[in-house]
Amino acid sequence: MHFDAYYQLLKGNQLTLSDIKVLETLLQHLNYGNRVNKSQKELAATINMHKQHFSASISKLQKLGVLTKTGNTQNQKIVIASIFVWRGKLNQPKS
Repeated sequence: MHFDAYYQLLKGNQLTLSDIKVLETLLQHLNYGNRVNKSQKELAATINMHKQHFSASISKLQKLGVLTKTGNTQNQKIVIASIFVWRGKLNQPKS
């Protein structure tokens, strides 16, 4: 994890405790290529958070550049920005 970028994000006081819980949940379910392959509904259930609140935190993190969403609405995946963390081979291209 790139602690400088993570620290700057926390230092900016833009995140609520719920946003931090969502980010930590995403990091716990991170796969190679920085992808999170579980649905928001599944992830929200792991931390006993209502899906709408989870989704609001995802939107906030997306606006802050922490993550992006790929795919269509039926099969949407979350990708964490490589400035915060990278999971994969070192020579693998970072998005």
